[in-house]
Amino acid sequence: MTELQITVQPALLTRVSQKYHYMEQDMETLCQVAGQMNYALRGQCGFWSELVDTGEDHAMTMNVVMTLGNGIDKLQENYTALGNFVECYMTEVIAEELLLEAYVAFNEWVAANTDLYVKRYHFCGDGIRLPLKQMRKILTATACDAVTCNEAYCLTPRKSVVFRAELTTDANMICEGICAGCNNQYCANRQ
Repeated sequence: MTELQITVQPALLTRVSQKYHYMEQDMETLCQVAGQMNYALRGQCGFWSELVDTGEDHAMTMNVVMTLGNGIDKLQENYTALGNFVECYMTEVIAEELLLEAYVAFNEWVAANTDLYVKRYHFCGDGIRLPLKQMRKILTATACDAVTCNEAYCLTPRKSVVFRAELTTDANMICEGICAGCNNQYCANRQ
């Protein structure tokens, strides 16, 4: 596993509080949950990858399995067992934002460790490009032993994703990670 140094930072909490309409009186609980999450993330957040030459015009792709790890699942299960549903939901929304940060960190890792950039993400279940059936093949190809999928293609740990990163040598085509909020006017996927 290539570890990603992802933690809940104050700027992320501010973004979460605005996006999910938390009030000032919720901030203490949100900060406590963030502290628990940072502990749960230690050594767990990362990805497994396999670089693939598609054979088409020297195009490269990378099969990737990314996870925040099972610590987040355990934290949510503990909150639920104690009836702390507000804290469980806070964990959920913070984890969603952490996954967005993980995509950015992955983009940075690709740029720093290869002569390539992530041009586009294709997620399993993305129609013809990457059918759901490919999920197990990617899990096997990347030698990922910490993320599994069941017969219904549900991943464990739950805050995990399987995707194919389309790569490019053109720095102007860098993908922001997820289209929401993307400002790349040169992006071929621009809507």
